[in-house]
Parts: sequence; structure tokens; C-alpha cells
Amino acid sequence: MKNLFFAFLLITSSTVFSQKDNLLKNGGFENNFNNWELNTLDKAKAFFKNDKKTKFSGEKSLNVEVVDLGANTWDIHMVQPFTSRKNSKYQIQFYAKANRSGKILKAQLQNTTYTGREFQLTDEWKLYTWESKAKEDDLALAFHFLGKGTYYIDNIVVEKLRKNNNKKPSSNNTSNKYSGSKSTTMIGNGGFEDGFADWVNVTDGGGKADFKLNRRSPYEGESSMKVTLLKPGKNQWDVQSFKEINVKKNKTYKLTFYARSVGNKKVKVQVQDDFKKIYKSTTFNAGFEWEKFSWDFKAGSSQMQLAIHHIGLGTVEYDSIKIEQIKKK
Repeated sequence: MKNLFFAFLLITSSTVFSQKDNLLKNGGFENNFNNWELNTLDKAKAFFKNDKKTKFSGEKSLNVEVVDLGANTWDIHMVQPFTSRKNSKYQIQFYAKANRSGKILKAQLQNTTYTGREFQLTDEWKLYTWESKAKEDDLALAFHFLGKGTYYIDNIVVEKLRKNNNKKPSSNNTSNKYSGSKSTTMIGNGGFEDGFADWVNVTDGGGKADFKLNRRSPYEGESSMKVTLLKPGKNQWDVQSFKEINVKKNKTYKLTFYARSVGNKKVKVQVQDDFKKIYKSTTFNAGFEWEKFSWDFKAGSSQMQLAIHHIGLGTVEYDSIKIEQIKKK
């Protein structure tokens, strides 16, 4: 597995959200397929069934056997609407596995807008979590099955996140310029002012890491990302943080960010398109003090992500991540 391009924030805890907070109905499939719409379109072929043998908890789980894929990624999908409000933040959580590691599953929030995350399943039950801000009212949660094989899903929960009432007003927050809202930066929430919203933090390959927000001494603004690598994975990409970036193929961009570490730690950043097998990376050494780093790169496609590979034992902090197009003179 070259990269964990298809991953949500993966947590190996066995804790399940309280169902009273769940905006979905029948997320554990205890009532068969009630409240869910199941679809196979075009020439796709798949079988949806309740599985009483292979489940994470309760009496049943969802078992989806994909036999033939359609022409589109959405040709095999399941969907359920829920009550959402524009600009509110939601957390999607579920357990999943596949008959073989490497099966690709996509979760998507949709109505007239579409915001999705793709991830790669293993052959063991694991908990996946994703936070996203609603782009409109009355969204639906959909799952797209992107490869042949058998998928198992259980305990799907959508919960509205509560606002942090202790957060200070950000009208004079200089890191707003790195959030993507008021500048030409091609990456949103690069200052982590919205926590880990739209970021995916991954631990795989036996790796272990602690992902936190530092609200005491960020480089600027109110937050930075603090990552402590406790145990490396088998590959450099097994422990990483990544998010989508808004770039255009063959255009040149400048990535800038601030970092510091407890000790002299290596920092690896990568732009990638796993579908097209495009990977471009570079490394830096972060010292004790906040330091600015920059890197120019040419986008190999228009659907790329920025990934930070956490490769050295210890703690590294990141803040004010920004990507801007380099204009020709």
C-alpha cells in the first residue's frame, strides 16, 4: 500500500457514540435496511444483506458484496438523509472492514453540494471518524463502494459537534489568512483554527501517534497541530495527516508552513494523487524554535492532496500551512 490516500481519521478505540446523539436512524442495521436507500445503477452488480455472523456489535451488520462495478463511482451506493444546518460541524463515525485489506470505500455528504472522503479498509474491524462543515441544509450521508469484494459496515453515527464556547473571538486572528477564507491560498484550515476539520489523521502499519491541538503556544492564531509519534509504522506513510488541496494540473505552487520539534526532527511533506500514482515529496529538519519552511512544486493533476508524513519518534508541531500559485512574470 503506497499511500493511505483513502483514509479517514482512524482511531483504534472500541468506544461507540451514544445513539441518542445520532442523527441517523438504524445506523447499526438492527432493523435490517429500514431508513436506508440501497442502489445499484447502470451495469453494476452488488448484493446488500444483513450479516448476523460478521458484526462489530449488536445482532447484525451490513454486508455488501460487490460483483461488478459500474461506469461511475456512485453506481453502487447507499444513502440516508439527516437534519443538518449550513455551516454547522458534524462528525461521522462508523466501524468497517473488508474481506481483504485494500478495499476502497467512500463516504460523502451530499444534497446539491458534495463533500467526500475515500479510505482504504483493512480486514479487521476499525473505527473511522471524519469531521466536516455542512455546506447546506438537509444533507444526506452516502457510502460508495469502489472495488470488487465484500464490505462490512456497522454502528454508523452522525453527530452535530458543539461549539467551543471558550474560544476567543478571531476577528483579529492573523492566522485567518491561512484558513483559505480571505486569500488565494489553495488549502483551507491550514492554521488549524477549526481544529482538525477537513484533515485526516491516520495511523496504520502498526504505527502509533498522538494527534492534538496546541492552544497554548501556537505560532500564531489560537491553534497549531501537535503530533507525537510513539511508534513508527512499517512505511513512512503509515502515520500521516492529509487533506485535499485546490490546485490545477501543470501549475506551479509554493507551499509554506511553520514547524518546530522537541529535538531536531525530520519533517516530510508530500503532494499526491493516489489514483494516478503521482507522488512528490521533500523533507526538512525542524528545530526547537518555530521556523518557516517553503517548497515549490508543480501539480501533477487537479485532484491532489497535501500529506505530512510523521517519520521521526517524538513531537513536531505545525502551523500556518499555506499554498499559493506562483504567477509567471
